Amino acid sequence: MLTLKSSVFLLAVLLAGESASISATSDSASINNNQNYCENIVCQDGFHCDPSYKCTRIPCVPQCIETGIRTDCRKNEELNECGNGCEPTCQEENPVCPAICGPRACKCEVGYVREPMGRCIKRAQCPMARLPRPRGQTRNGGKRS
Repeated sequence: MLTLKSSVFLLAVLLAGESASISATSDSASINNNQNYCENIVCQDGFHCDPSYKCTRIPCVPQCIETGIRTDCRKNEELNECGNGCEPTCQEENPVCPAICGPRACKCEVGYVREPMGRCIKRAQCPMARLPRPRGQTRNGGKRS
Protein backbone atom coordinates (compact mmCIF):
# COMPACT_ATOMS: atom_id res chain seq x y z
CA MET A 1 0.00 0.00 0.00
CA LEU A 2 1.34 3.40 -0.99
CA THR A 3 1.39 6.16 1.59
CA LEU A 4 0.83 9.81 0.77
CA LYS A 5 4.60 10.40 0.93
CA SER A 6 5.27 7.51 -1.48
CA SER A 7 2.50 8.66 -3.83
CA VAL A 8 3.92 12.18 -4.03
CA PHE A 9 7.37 10.73 -4.71
CA LEU A 10 5.96 8.45 -7.44
CA LEU A 11 4.14 11.36 -9.05
CA ALA A 12 7.31 13.50 -9.00
CA VAL A 13 9.29 10.73 -10.67
CA LEU A 14 6.66 10.20 -13.36
CA LEU A 15 6.35 13.94 -14.04
CA ALA A 16 10.10 14.20 -14.43
CA GLY A 17 9.92 11.60 -17.20
CA GLU A 18 12.08 9.09 -15.40
CA SER A 19 11.56 5.41 -16.18
CA ALA A 20 12.02 4.07 -12.70
CA SER A 21 10.41 1.09 -11.06
CA ILE A 22 9.23 1.89 -7.56
CA SER A 23 8.52 -0.59 -4.84
CA ALA A 24 6.89 0.74 -1.70
CA THR A 25 7.58 -0.62 1.72
CA SER A 26 5.72 0.95 4.63
CA ASP A 27 6.69 4.66 4.63
CA SER A 28 9.62 4.55 2.17
CA ALA A 29 10.11 4.03 -1.53
CA SER A 30 13.20 2.73 -3.26
CA ILE A 31 14.24 3.37 -6.85
CA ASN A 32 15.72 0.73 -9.10
CA ASN A 33 16.90 2.89 -11.98
CA ASN A 34 19.09 1.81 -14.89
CA GLN A 35 19.56 5.31 -16.28
CA ASN A 36 23.19 6.36 -16.67
CA TYR A 37 23.58 9.43 -14.45
CA CYS A 38 27.30 9.48 -15.21
CA GLU A 39 27.25 10.54 -18.86
CA ASN A 40 29.52 13.50 -18.17
CA ILE A 41 32.34 11.73 -16.34
CA VAL A 42 35.65 13.48 -16.94
CA CYS A 43 38.67 11.19 -16.67
CA GLN A 44 42.29 12.30 -16.46
CA ASP A 45 44.43 12.14 -19.60
CA GLY A 46 45.11 8.60 -20.75
CA PHE A 47 41.84 7.22 -19.32
CA HIS A 48 38.23 6.96 -20.47
CA CYS A 49 34.96 5.91 -18.86
CA ASP A 50 33.96 2.29 -19.44
CA PRO A 51 30.92 2.54 -21.79
CA SER A 52 29.11 -0.29 -20.00
CA TYR A 53 29.40 1.49 -16.65
CA LYS A 54 26.06 2.41 -15.14
CA CYS A 55 25.86 4.69 -12.15
CA THR A 56 23.92 3.29 -9.24
CA ARG A 57 24.37 6.14 -6.79
CA ILE A 58 24.46 9.89 -6.86
CA PRO A 59 26.96 11.49 -6.62
CA CYS A 60 28.61 9.41 -9.27
CA VAL A 61 32.04 7.93 -8.62
CA PRO A 62 33.87 7.85 -11.99
CA GLN A 63 35.08 4.45 -13.06
CA CYS A 64 37.82 5.26 -15.51
CA ILE A 65 39.91 2.70 -17.35
CA GLU A 66 43.25 3.16 -19.10
CA THR A 67 43.37 3.77 -22.82
CA GLY A 68 46.19 2.74 -25.11
CA ILE A 69 49.09 4.43 -23.36
CA ARG A 70 52.47 4.25 -24.99
CA THR A 71 54.68 1.58 -23.45
CA ASP A 72 57.49 1.57 -26.02
CA CYS A 73 59.80 4.14 -24.49
CA ARG A 74 62.53 5.82 -26.51
CA LYS A 75 66.28 5.92 -25.91
CA ASN A 76 67.22 6.88 -22.31
CA GLU A 77 63.56 6.55 -21.18
CA GLU A 78 61.77 4.05 -18.95
CA LEU A 79 58.10 3.38 -18.20
CA ASN A 80 56.87 4.99 -14.97
CA GLU A 81 53.53 3.99 -13.41
CA CYS A 82 53.04 7.56 -12.10
CA GLY A 83 53.71 9.37 -15.36
CA ASN A 84 56.29 11.96 -16.26
CA GLY A 85 54.76 15.15 -14.87
CA CYS A 86 57.66 15.73 -12.51
CA GLU A 87 60.84 14.80 -14.29
CA PRO A 88 63.99 16.93 -14.50
CA THR A 89 64.40 19.10 -17.60
CA CYS A 90 67.17 21.26 -19.02
CA GLN A 91 65.34 24.28 -17.57
CA GLU A 92 64.52 22.76 -14.15
CA GLU A 93 66.90 20.12 -12.79
CA ASN A 94 65.04 19.63 -9.48
CA PRO A 95 61.34 20.44 -10.00
CA VAL A 96 58.95 20.71 -7.05
CA CYS A 97 56.68 17.69 -7.43
CA PRO A 98 53.00 17.34 -6.44
CA ALA A 99 52.10 14.34 -4.30
CA ILE A 100 49.78 12.87 -6.94
CA CYS A 101 50.27 10.14 -9.48
CA GLY A 102 49.49 10.78 -13.14
CA PRO A 103 48.76 8.21 -15.84
CA ARG A 104 51.50 5.74 -16.81
CA ALA A 105 54.04 7.29 -19.19
CA CYS A 106 57.67 7.19 -20.30
CA LYS A 107 60.10 9.31 -18.27
CA CYS A 108 63.82 9.96 -18.50
CA GLU A 109 66.07 7.37 -16.87
CA VAL A 110 68.07 8.39 -13.78
CA GLY A 111 70.94 10.68 -14.80
CA TYR A 112 69.06 12.11 -17.81
CA VAL A 113 66.89 15.21 -18.26
CA ARG A 114 64.20 16.11 -20.81
CA GLU A 115 65.52 18.62 -23.36
CA PRO A 116 63.30 21.19 -25.15
CA MET A 117 62.76 18.90 -28.18
CA GLY A 118 61.49 16.08 -25.93
CA ARG A 119 64.52 13.76 -25.90
CA CYS A 120 66.26 12.51 -22.75
CA ILE A 121 69.89 13.62 -22.64
CA LYS A 122 72.69 13.97 -20.07
CA ARG A 123 72.49 17.31 -18.23
CA ALA A 124 75.86 18.35 -19.67
CA GLN A 125 74.36 18.09 -23.19
CA CYS A 126 71.61 20.66 -22.49
CA PRO A 127 71.72 23.66 -24.81
CA MET A 128 73.13 26.72 -23.07
CA ALA A 129 71.03 29.86 -23.06
CA ARG A 130 72.76 32.58 -25.04
CA LEU A 131 73.10 35.72 -22.99
CA PRO A 132 73.08 39.06 -24.82
CA ARG A 133 76.44 40.84 -25.01
CA PRO A 134 76.72 44.03 -23.01
CA ARG A 135 76.19 47.15 -25.14
CA GLY A 136 79.30 48.26 -26.90
CA GLN A 137 81.16 44.91 -26.76
CA THR A 138 82.26 42.91 -29.77
CA ARG A 139 82.06 39.16 -30.16
CA ASN A 140 85.64 38.62 -28.92
CA GLY A 141 85.08 40.77 -25.80
CA GLY A 142 86.77 43.92 -27.06
CA LYS A 143 85.25 47.40 -26.93
CA ARG A 144 83.64 49.02 -29.93
CA SER A 145 84.66 52.57 -30.57
